[in-house]
Amino acid sequence: MNPATLLLVIFSSRCLLRDQGGKSSPKPIGEPAIGLLLGGKERRHLRSLFVRSEYRGMGFLSFAGRVLFAAIFILAAWQKVNDFGEDGGGAMKMLNPKFATFKSHVHNTLGFDLPEVQTKLLLMIAIGLEGIGGILFIFGSSLGAYMLLIFLAAVTPIMHDFYNYDFSSSDYVLHFMQFLKNLSLFGALLFFLGMKNYTLKRLNRTKSIKTKSA
Repeated sequence: MNPATLLLVIFSSRCLLRDQGGKSSPKPIGEPAIGLLLGGKERRHLRSLFVRSEYRGMGFLSFAGRVLFAAIFILAAWQKVNDFGEDGGGAMKMLNPKFATFKSHVHNTLGFDLPEVQTKLLLMIAIGLEGIGGILFIFGSSLGAYMLLIFLAAVTPIMHDFYNYDFSSSDYVLHFMQFLKNLSLFGALLFFLGMKNYTLKRLNRTKSIKTKSA
C-alpha cells in the first residue's frame, strides 16, 4: 500500500463523519473507505496499529503521572534515611511530641490508652511504607498504592493535627493545608485502585466473551 493510500485511509477513518437513518449521532465512515481500499488482513492490521498507538500514548502518560505522584514520597523517605543517624534525625524530633499529643488526645476523647510503642520503630516503618510504596507505585503496583494509603492514614492525623491549634493561629492554617494535601493524595490513590480494578474486570470480561465466541 502506497503512502498516499495510507494517508487517505487514515484521514477517512479519523476525520469524516456520516449521519445514518436521520439520527443525530454521527458515526465514522472509516469502515467503508477501508473496505474499498484494503483487504481484510490489511484492514485488521491498520486497526491494530490505531489501537496500539493509542495504548502506547496512554501508557506513557500514565507512567509519567505515577513518577511525578510518587516523587514526593520517595524523596521524603530518602531525606529521612539520610538524616536518620542514631537518634532518628529531625523526623524523630518532630514525631515524639506529636505522637505524645496524639496519645493524650485519644485518651481524653475515647477514654483508653494506646499501647506503648517505640517511636523510632514507628518512624522506620513509616519510612519503609513511604519509600518502598512509592517505588512500587511507579510500576503500577496495587501493593505500592495500599502501602501509601496506610502511610497517609497513619501519619496525617498525627503529624498534621490542626485540631490541636487555635483557629486563628498560623500553625492551624499550615497544618490544615497539609492535612488537606494528604487527603487529596489519599483520594488520588483510591481513584487509581478503583480504575485499575475496573480495567482488569473489563479485560477479563472481554477475554471471556472472546473465548465463548471462539
